[in-house]
Amino acid sequence: MKEINQTALESFISLKGFLSQKVEEQSKDDFLTFVKLMAPSIVSDFKMGNHIKVISNKLKELEEGKIRRLMVFLPPRSSKSVLCSKLFPAWYIGRHPEHEILTVSHSDQLSSDFGRSVRDVVSTEEFQKIFRGVQLRSDVRAAGKWKPTKVVCITLLE
Repeated sequence: MKEINQTALESFISLKGFLSQKVEEQSKDDFLTFVKLMAPSIVSDFKMGNHIKVISNKLKELEEGKIRRLMVFLPPRSSKSVLCSKLFPAWYIGRHPEHEILTVSHSDQLSSDFGRSVRDVVSTEEFQKIFRGVQLRSDVRAAGKWKPTKVVCITLLE
């Protein structure tokens, strides 16, 4: 009986590792999968509503060049900032580390906060598993001014 339990446990661990690897691979190309993986680390009570899927798909179309401009209007606490100003810039940098991103907001403090959040996401172990080799330059790491190791321009308005 102990052997069966040990074998089942080993199979479960192997399956868990395989599924984690597949999610990481899919997160590289699919922003919604990236959101599902990373959002809970930013917002502890993150809820996956249909609006998240719609916004994620539109942001993916923006990254692909299918649409050139995108404005997102939702009530407060709808995860606009989490998606548009934190996760999307991090995912975009992972896919295009040679590009630069400009975050514009009504205050420099809010822009710095968003920059800090993106920098923190890019620095996570999960992000590094998805986008291997995309790291922050060690000489430029301030919250408002940091650069990936590779350095087109995208402007996000908040």
